[in-house]
Amino acid sequence: MKLPLKTRLALKLESLKRLQRTSPNKLTISKNDSSISSMLITIPEAEEQRRVAVAFIQALKESIGRTGHITLRIVGDEINRNNLDAGLAQDFRGYSNTDINRFGLLKSSAINRILSRKFDVAVDLNPDFHPLTAQLIGASTADLRIGFQAAEKEHFYNVILERDKQDFIEMGYLRIQQLLGL
Repeated sequence: MKLPLKTRLALKLESLKRLQRTSPNKLTISKNDSSISSMLITIPEAEEQRRVAVAFIQALKESIGRTGHITLRIVGDEINRNNLDAGLAQDFRGYSNTDINRFGLLKSSAINRILSRKFDVAVDLNPDFHPLTAQLIGASTADLRIGFQAAEKEHFYNVILERDKQDFIEMGYLRIQQLLGL
């Protein structure tokens, strides 16, 4: 995705600010006890990618139900709310065109509304770079920030999953589930 210069500069400034305010915390995940109590997941806008991501989130939610209680927040474009079933729609927080500033990024009021709590884990299910979800993942201050490899994403995540173009996106989602121990 070709981003305008002003958006790229604004993203770079966001990542520099985030690096200054973050402190290294440790997050442990084991089969016996998970210190994950809250998780932020961003969903893709493209319909085919979104359907696969929603199926993954439903499977993840079932897995969470078996292992304990983890608060889940799903984030995406407000248009996607209608494409979620009732069980996932209650966990959904969206943004719309009115939440985007002149630099093509989310306004701080939208970020504060969506990230109204602290998250232990933030996962970006977009296989390609999406500046708004990358901004949200970076602003979440989660100890574990997971995303797929792309040149622009390296400043926003601390765990980057490689994705071969031949590889199905489901395989990447399976890696995320294994990484979380769910």
